[in-house]
Amino acid sequence: MRNDKDSPEVKREKMRQQELKNPSSSIHGSTLADLAGGLNWKVTGMLILVIIIGAIYFLLKFNPPLEIGTIASNEDNKSVVVGIANNGFRDVKILDVSVNNNEKPLETKLQVSNSLQGFVLTE
Repeated sequence: MRNDKDSPEVKREKMRQQELKNPSSSIHGSTLADLAGGLNWKVTGMLILVIIIGAIYFLLKFNPPLEIGTIASNEDNKSVVVGIANNGFRDVKILDVSVNNNEKPLETKLQVSNSLQGFVLTE
C-alpha cells in the first residue's frame, strides 16, 4: 500500500511508532538516560563523582567544623578567653598557641567544657 492511500488509522499508527523510536515529548523524554544523552557509563560516572565532591566541598565550606563562639577579656586585658566549638567528626588537637605577631604567650591554660555546663574561671 502506498503512503498517500493509507487510512488515517494506519498513518496515526506509523506516526506513533516513529515517536516511540525517537521520544522528544515530555511524556516519553524525561528519563535519566535522556539527560545523560549519548554519554557512556564512564563519563556519566565521572559526572556523578564530580557532583558528589562538589556537594561535600560546599557542605564543609558553609558549615565549618570549628566555630568561634566567645571572645572575652578582663579589665586590664591580661587574660583572654576564646571559646571554640567543635562540630566536626574528629577530635581537635591543639599544637600551638600564639598571639599578636606569632608570639608565644607567657602562660597558657586550656579548659574543656560542655556547652550546657559552661566554663569556670580559676586562678
